[in-house]
This record gives sequence, structure tokens and C-alpha cells, in this order.
Amino acid sequence: MVWLASPNNPTGLSEPEGAIERLLDALATDASADASGPPYVILDEAYAEFVGRSLVGLRHRYERLVVVRTASKAYGLAGLRVGFALAARPTLARIEPYRPPGSVSVPSVTVVTEALPDRDALARSVHRIATERDRLAHELAALGWQAWPSVTNFLLVPFGSSETAADVAERLLRRGLVPRTFPAGHPLADHLRITVRSPEDDDRLLAALADATDQR
Repeated sequence: MVWLASPNNPTGLSEPEGAIERLLDALATDASADASGPPYVILDEAYAEFVGRSLVGLRHRYERLVVVRTASKAYGLAGLRVGFALAARPTLARIEPYRPPGSVSVPSVTVVTEALPDRDALARSVHRIATERDRLAHELAALGWQAWPSVTNFLLVPFGSSETAADVAERLLRRGLVPRTFPAGHPLADHLRITVRSPEDDDRLLAALADATDQR
């Protein structure tokens, strides 16, 4: 099995144009593949709505491609806990026996089924998040923290050292703010991943970061 994510979490960036298509073509024609066939490829597109494109159509070309999507990010329905997979019918047939009955509640399914076709509401949500993401990145830079570019609903922010990142995270936690941290030894241990929220929530975050910066 090959697991990919585009846009990626936690970098916030998409794979280069054509990279995944080339990988699928190489896997499909790899002469070293064993008798069981090429590997299954799981493509996590949890943030695909932010870039306005999906590779789900490739499931017809590469039968073992499974595209994983969610209503938690761009649709803002994280509390409903609804994720779903799209794949060629034979691949779905192999997955379905392992899905437990009632794995998603009826209210959650009802709300998400209504939300998915509403392209206008999705466009408004994506625009709102992108606008706030740019503002948050600008304000972070003014505090001396330069976030990496992102096409998602979060920013990956380097803090120079794992010690500084841990200290800032602790100060934020004391203010009721929960950043994504990375364990010691992780390549991103000196980073925090910060979710883009409402302007009011982000202003709370910025105020807390300003205090943390002043106390360094």
C-alpha cells in the first residue's frame, strides 16, 4: 500500500502538477510487481476543496486508487465526523465488508448529504478561510514568526528550535489554545501547526503569541 496526501498535512502544500499521475502510471506498469498486482494507493484529499481540484477521476485509470475525503475541513462540519472514500467499484467491493454497521450516524449522513452539493456555500467557506489565512500569516510575520506557504486551513510555523516551539505551545495551552505539536526527534519538532479559525479566535491566538514573544 502507498499512502499519499495532497494537499499535504502538515506542510500545507499540494504535490507538484502531474507527480501523482506519473507515480500511478509507474506502479501500473512496474515489471517487478508480484502476482497480486500493483499496490493500492490511498490518496488523502482532505484539503482538496481549497485548491479546487481532485484526482478522483484517476480511479478509472488506476483501479487500486482510493481517494479519501472529509466534510471536516472546507465544509466546517468536523463535529459530525464524516469521512468517505471514492474508488473503482471492484475496489470498493473489497472494502465494504470491513465497514461496521452504523459507522456514521443518520443525522451526520443527512447533514453532510445536504452540504456536499451546495457549491456556493463551499465557495464562501473556502474564500473566508483563505482570506483569514493570509491575514493570520501577515500578523504572525509582524510578530517575527514567518509561516510557510499554505493552500489549506492551517499554517505551519517554524520557531527556530524545538525548545522554543515547546515553550510557545505550553504558553498557548495555558490560554486555552491548542496548536498541533510534533514530538522530540521529529523533523518538524521546531514547528507548530496552527489552524485558521475565525478572526476573533485568531486575534486571541495572536495576542497570546505576542505575550509569548515579549517573554522570550
